[in-house]
Amino acid sequence: MPVADPNRPLDAFVAGVIEMESRYSDTYNAVSDHVKNPRRLQLLKGLAADFAFRLGSEWELFQHRWHIVAVTASPEKFIDAQQGSLDGGIRKANVDHFVKLLHGGPLILPARPKQSEVEALIDPRGFNVTFDSCETWMTEAARDLDATYADKVRGIVATSPDSCVLDLLKAVRNALAHGSGGSLSRLNDMVRERPAGEKVGLTGSVNDGLKRDANKIRDVAVYIHGHPPGSSKQRVQKLAQRVREIAEQLRV
Repeated sequence: MPVADPNRPLDAFVAGVIEMESRYSDTYNAVSDHVKNPRRLQLLKGLAADFAFRLGSEWELFQHRWHIVAVTASPEKFIDAQQGSLDGGIRKANVDHFVKLLHGGPLILPARPKQSEVEALIDPRGFNVTFDSCETWMTEAARDLDATYADKVRGIVATSPDSCVLDLLKAVRNALAHGSGGSLSRLNDMVRERPAGEKVGLTGSVNDGLKRDANKIRDVAVYIHGHPPGSSKQRVQKLAQRVREIAEQLRV
């Protein structure tokens, strides 16, 4: 069995984001050069919105893939916890005698599970492993992963200029997906300069181009399509760059 390597889904994700950036730039320039009707600006904002939505979706899918491969690469901690849960469930249900009768002994999980087996154990429903927040990601990484990988996640979440970008990415994706007042309000909280002592909002000079304090965002596409003052990059391009930089911190 080939050794699971968490750098493989990382390489694929980074390459995918670079490809998205290139395709976005090429398509954007083509529309700018050849579309002259009044809908041109709307088309350009739509391209930025599509890019941002796909970036958010691909990040969530990458988190799932990386988590599963990281478990598979060093499964001892995960299997010990799962085995304990299985043994406890059998004792609680008082079905030890049925297990011994049907299987001739205790149920033992494989010491080196396949990725498909890890996925089935983490989420029997067959959906992607998703994390509601950075804190949830860190908690579940600490629960499932060897310290080598859990520490990588903890390092990102504990670094406010990095974790705030991931919170912003989720807020952008949700606002684009739902368009609700609540999702837009959440986005506006995410793009402001974080006040001292609070945990919501952007922080760090590296994220200055993503901040928006003056006016509330009413249209997500206007925000991500716009250029920060003095920058040649649009906010959606800056967001993609930061996400790639953050992902690279998971490399082992």
